[in-house]
Amino acid sequence: MTIYGETVIESVSTVGQLKQNPTITLFGRDFPESNATIFIGSSECPTIGYIDSGHLTCSNISFRDYSPYNLVDITIQYNNHTTNQSQFNIFSKPNVTSIEFDGDLVINGIDFYLVEYLTVSLGSTPLNCSNVNDTSIKCQWSNSFYTDILTVIETEGDKDVFYNSTLLLSPYIERLSSEYITTHPQNLTIFGSNFKFLPFESISVYQGQFKIPITDMDLISNDSIVFTTRSGIVKPNEISINIISNNNTLQSNIINYRYYSPAINNVTQDSEYHNRFNLEGFNFGIDSQMVSAKIGNLNVTVLSVDNRNVKIQLPENAKNGELTLIVDDQGDMYPLHLQPRILSFKPLPKITSTRITITGEYLIDCTIFLLVSVNDYDPLLLNCNYSTISYPTTAYCDGLIAGTGKIKAAAKSEFQGLTLTSEWYQSSYQGPLIKSVKPTLIEKDTQYRVTITGDNFEEKSLSVTIGTEYCTDAIYVSPDKILCDFTSTIPQNSITNPMQVQVTVDRVTGFENSTVIYKMKCPNDCSMNGVCDTVKGECQCDENYRGGDCSVQLTPDDSSTEHNPSSMSKLQFSIILISFTILGLLIFM
Repeated sequence: MTIYGETVIESVSTVGQLKQNPTITLFGRDFPESNATIFIGSSECPTIGYIDSGHLTCSNISFRDYSPYNLVDITIQYNNHTTNQSQFNIFSKPNVTSIEFDGDLVINGIDFYLVEYLTVSLGSTPLNCSNVNDTSIKCQWSNSFYTDILTVIETEGDKDVFYNSTLLLSPYIERLSSEYITTHPQNLTIFGSNFKFLPFESISVYQGQFKIPITDMDLISNDSIVFTTRSGIVKPNEISINIISNNNTLQSNIINYRYYSPAINNVTQDSEYHNRFNLEGFNFGIDSQMVSAKIGNLNVTVLSVDNRNVKIQLPENAKNGELTLIVDDQGDMYPLHLQPRILSFKPLPKITSTRITITGEYLIDCTIFLLVSVNDYDPLLLNCNYSTISYPTTAYCDGLIAGTGKIKAAAKSEFQGLTLTSEWYQSSYQGPLIKSVKPTLIEKDTQYRVTITGDNFEEKSLSVTIGTEYCTDAIYVSPDKILCDFTSTIPQNSITNPMQVQVTVDRVTGFENSTVIYKMKCPNDCSMNGVCDTVKGECQCDENYRGGDCSVQLTPDDSSTEHNPSSMSKLQFSIILISFTILGLLIFM
């Protein structure tokens, strides 16, 4: 204790050697209220605070150049008087509170000395350390280090020990071999430290919430682990390492990854359901709930997903447009050019019609053209209006010319400089429609003038057949009337009633199957003992007559037997009984 007059410095507070803008409090008595100067070592205190006669403060002075092992002279000057020099320990002892790892070893605490006054060792190996600030020291790390005792002690002085404990370091992830991964399984390497720092019972990689045990020790070194990612999109997009060592669970830091964006390489149409398509590419995942698609501004139904294929179904009103596929908020676009198809003409156009109704698929905005038999080398471009539904599409088209025979149609779609053309659909104008045929009854070797009425008749390549024979000299009278001459000369056993009537105009045929009857003759006119069925050519015999021509007359016995089955049964029984009687007599003779 030093006394100058009545002023006495009894003690001082301590501070950390590296504390920024520290404040030291002097404790004593009879401190001057003003005009005092405090010297700590050789440094004059820049800011003095008077609290009361027993407390003065000195602030904003740096102690980096002072050794923490030595006492420091402190004096007070006032009114031309100076207290005698007094020596005090002004430095607080360091206190280690925690150990961390960020690629290097980080020692956290309070009131750290400059590292030149400290020795940090892992077992017998000194570590190369530097001060971060007064609360943190960072030591360079090597993946050749393994678990041992970590010590922090004073280099000189009392050599106080501030930390002495077995170092349990958690694994630390620095980076991945790729920041981006695919949605299908791939080998991924984790680079970092302390993966084999401690002997362990198990080591696992966590991808999101999924645990992936690593059992092949060849995949693990102290600074790398190779594992296979899970299929699909795993949330959250995080990877960490978990090590169980001596019943201690050591958890690494978390590192994030990203999935590559989905990429559509090709689109193919389903061969059966033409509104369904298969998208081929990469990074689609396996969960259809995480995939959405649109064509234009229309939502598309996602049917199934695997990492390299997505099956979709278009809405019924879809048209050519950009197909957008979104997977986990990342997307790709593909120009979807829809293949047009013509499926039918409903109804078939009449030969006088200039309008045709065409049904098909994805015909909206297509160019539709026809080839007709009267103009087989010069396509007709049709002027069409379309239904709002594209699958199926109905096109109402003008521009057809009146004609007969076959019609072929095709549709051409153009999108983004590419052209798709449908296959030719071949049909015809409406065929001849037969409403009546006269006469309705004909006989062999008799000539008839046949009148046929109906619709869609035309003289081009006109022919008429009745049964299997041509009606000669066919004459086109009007679109609803035809005349021809017919004489049947073939045997009646080659004919089936009713006879089919066919009218062909320009290779298109109409039929009528219920009107014309060929008058069949019966054998021997049924021998005058029956009625001839002229439709079938068969006799319906009178009672007591049988045979194909009714020429066989039945006797009364035949008649009785035929018409009384019970009598026939009795006769058969009597014959059998007599036979057994005779057989019995022969045996006893």
